[in-house]
Amino acid sequence: MRTATLVLEHDQLHVVSDRGTMHTLAWEPLHPERVSDAVSSLLQTNGGLPKSLVLVVGLAFLEAALPGLPPVSPDVRQRMLLADPQRFFVADGAVAVAIDGTWAFACDSAMLQRWWQAFSAVASIRAVLALPTAVRMLGLTGAWTVPSAPGETGAIAVSSQGIADVRRARGSTAKQVDTAAGKAAGKATPLDLAACARLLNTGATIALDDQLLDAALRERLAGRDRARFWRAATLAATGALLLAWALSFRQARTIAALETEQARLETLSHAPRAAQSRLMSALQEQGILDESARETDAHTSLPAALARLGAIVPGDAFVQRLEWNGQRWRIDGSASDASRLLPLLDADSAIADVQSLAPSTRFMDGGRPRSSFSIGFRMSGTPVVATNAIEGATP
Repeated sequence: MRTATLVLEHDQLHVVSDRGTMHTLAWEPLHPERVSDAVSSLLQTNGGLPKSLVLVVGLAFLEAALPGLPPVSPDVRQRMLLADPQRFFVADGAVAVAIDGTWAFACDSAMLQRWWQAFSAVASIRAVLALPTAVRMLGLTGAWTVPSAPGETGAIAVSSQGIADVRRARGSTAKQVDTAAGKAAGKATPLDLAACARLLNTGATIALDDQLLDAALRERLAGRDRARFWRAATLAATGALLLAWALSFRQARTIAALETEQARLETLSHAPRAAQSRLMSALQEQGILDESARETDAHTSLPAALARLGAIVPGDAFVQRLEWNGQRWRIDGSASDASRLLPLLDADSAIADVQSLAPSTRFMDGGRPRSSFSIGFRMSGTPVVATNAIEGATP
């Protein structure tokens, strides 16, 4: 974020743009609105208006004290100072306060409100700092002289532990500042306000506890921080939802593309799948037929039928003719006693539906009596098919 810094002195206003250039304007602290347009013009011609401002309040407007507050949180200590400022500062009315280590600084609240209102027209005010706190935050150590009220010299001494001394003394800035930190560091040197302001323009976060604020301004900044937090949280949540929606949309597009491809492949594979289905049905039917043929062949094959008949009929029987019409068998021949064949065949479990197809005739063969037979039967396991007669069937 582009930031500019305004250093407020008793009769001069230093404007340091985000480019680091410093311009000094004469101003009336009680009428800051008279210089706000000039500040805007200066910043506009030096890189454009910034997004935010940091106000640095000089020693001319500050009361410094060592209040000796108990070791509680900075927020509680600030509220203690605001509750009874006359106990710690030379002040007639309401004040804005800042706490920096063991030091406390106060500024007239009404004047700070006027500055805030006037310079808010230039850009959003990000922070208000007492000059000693700004020096300490920038990591500078040593002793410096700074402008103060007319006829006075301000002095700030900072050590590695924090602010060591802050005072306003009568005399010119060329005189040595008689402080413990100043003696340790040698003669105090003038503070380079432009260099300090340029460091503040980096946009680093400035905590509320480090700022010079009254109760109203502190609540305003706290509310703005909360709004910024919730705005950022809302943006983050919105971003997460948009990301989830984008992923869902992408997933939906992928699924739609896959479904389209599936439909295309199903269309292309319809004929092959139908042919495969017909093939599987044909193979299944063929298996059934093969099984049936094996069962039928076991009973209807000529060798099987002859073998079975040979095991049943007597040794004196002679088969002259064997026929099969697809359902039934017929045997013609002669035997010493043809009447015995019907009971023998009918008693066998492999033979069914035994019938005599013609009357038996007796005759002499070489001086031995014989009789003829014509018998029809079906091998067990052969399907029964309605038929009128099987005589005369061609094998």
